[in-house]
Amino acid sequence: MFSYSTCSEMDPALGYELFVAAVFACGHSEIVILLTASGQRAGYNGGQAAIFKEKVGVTMGNTACGQVTKIPVPPGQRVEAGELQAPAVKGYLLYTRNAFQVLFGFYLLYLGWRFYLFVQHFEAGGSAPLTARPPAVEGFLPIGALMALRYWLATGIYDPVHPAALSILLAVLLVSLLFKKGFCSWICPVGAISEGLDRLGERLFGPKRPVMPRWLDLPLRSLKYVLLAFFVLAIFFLMSVDDVGAFLNTPYYRISDVKMLQFFLHLSPTALVTLLALAVLSVIYRHFWCRYLCPYGAMLGIVSIFSPLKITRHTGLCSGCRSCDRVCPSYLKVSHSQRIWSPECTACLRCVENCPCRGALTVAGPAGRGRINPWIFGGALLAVFFGFILLARLTGHWQTILTPADYSALIPYSQYFSHPGK
Repeated sequence: MFSYSTCSEMDPALGYELFVAAVFACGHSEIVILLTASGQRAGYNGGQAAIFKEKVGVTMGNTACGQVTKIPVPPGQRVEAGELQAPAVKGYLLYTRNAFQVLFGFYLLYLGWRFYLFVQHFEAGGSAPLTARPPAVEGFLPIGALMALRYWLATGIYDPVHPAALSILLAVLLVSLLFKKGFCSWICPVGAISEGLDRLGERLFGPKRPVMPRWLDLPLRSLKYVLLAFFVLAIFFLMSVDDVGAFLNTPYYRISDVKMLQFFLHLSPTALVTLLALAVLSVIYRHFWCRYLCPYGAMLGIVSIFSPLKITRHTGLCSGCRSCDRVCPSYLKVSHSQRIWSPECTACLRCVENCPCRGALTVAGPAGRGRINPWIFGGALLAVFFGFILLARLTGHWQTILTPADYSALIPYSQYFSHPGK
């Protein structure tokens, strides 16, 4: 319990008895409960205290005030009408997002199993049952999709061999244009694995978890942009349209999805060690692969800069507690920015759901207008992505033109088909 004096020379119309107490006791993740002489109780969050401090200053008078109780606020909690309230989105949004990531991950494993059975039919010479090929596995062909995008933009011809790959790429680009890098934190299976490894690192290291030194962090972060620049330069500038078209008609590209499956089923020692090293590094350092090496994420980050929706900090309500900074998986200084323009922001909304000051952090349009409820943001993101996939299916941009006879002529001899660049 702490006793404070009011500032008697201030304008009583400001309600200075409450304001002064809030100024001296609020902010930095604390609840302030003021008991006036009449027993009236009032609570103020840190954002309000910041405004009050600017208005009334810190001059103290000699008139006795009531007593002020300071109670620590758990991350994500908020104060309303003097009481500790359940957070607006804390927990439920995070768990819902993670639950969707897990369910979608299991669905992709199911599709992978069905694709394995499909390939087995042809590798066994037709003795195994024929399972329908799931086109969604083409989502794991990002380089082929980028080449198909180049060819489509130049000729207007939509890749008929792996149309789902291009459709998925376009859906992801659209999501990034509208909802920042929300694909990475809401849908991407690699992002889900990275987040799981990040949680493991939090449990193992706690507050003593290693942080990449700043002098090393920046050059490492540039690696994913260097990788992206390499692919963009090769596909869009060094290769002619005819070269791209020729590649899209090679036997290798026709069964590139099968080659991808065989790669994961028969990992070389080098590939296995590399994957294990990336997993360990992702436990030690937050989102190591996503932060430093993923060229796909780099591309989406650049597109996301043009997104009209961004995390927006309303300075009049911000307490400066930096809860947002502590939970940001990208180490962004949210508390120092009015709008988050960084291409590293994945729109995971952890900063929003951990903010103790209601309304201080929101998803908003240009100039902070048009605030979007976090639930609507997440729902709209998923609706746009899967809606685009549905549109691709309905318009014939999903199923390959390859027939079972084509696969019978290619899959049994897949070991003889190597990348044309080799």
